[in-house]
Amino acid sequence: MVKAIFLDRDGTINKLVHGREDPKHVCPWYYAEFELIEGVEDAVKKFRSLGYSLHLVTNQPDVDDGYTTEETMDAIHSYIKHYLKLDTIQAARTRNTPEYKPNPGMLNKITKEWNVTTERSWMIGDSWKDVVAGHKAGVKTIYLGDIYSAPEKHMHILPDYYAKDLLEAATIIEQNVGGE
Repeated sequence: MVKAIFLDRDGTINKLVHGREDPKHVCPWYYAEFELIEGVEDAVKKFRSLGYSLHLVTNQPDVDDGYTTEETMDAIHSYIKHYLKLDTIQAARTRNTPEYKPNPGMLNKITKEWNVTTERSWMIGDSWKDVVAGHKAGVKTIYLGDIYSAPEKHMHILPDYYAKDLLEAATIIEQNVGGE
């Protein structure tokens, strides 16, 4: 069985884009806007040294909403996969589908395809949707941020750990796996 790290994209591995007219759209719409967060490369190296497979699971409704193109999303994902040497990337474009977080479809698909042991795996992200998807998939969760909030129907599902960034999350995982 394989142990896995499931990573969110926007706000977890790459910087959010600010200053648009509509503040709710904060993911990069253009390739030139994509920028990794400092420390991400070191965190990925630490995950690898601990023996984890690495999988990006991201909601990307902005393609279907017309804010960005599939070609741009694919170019960003190609860069991420090759630069960070990730094993897989799953992107859910359509809201309210089994794949779209907080639903666990992307994690479940990878778990099945990669023979992942959920008991030794983690979901890391900066949104309640990441935490809920991880919980539903049966993996431990790390929320990136200080104040966790979710819609009332999901507030009973809390992250297992909190971290300020991906590098701190890697340290938490390293401390929790011990002599595995």
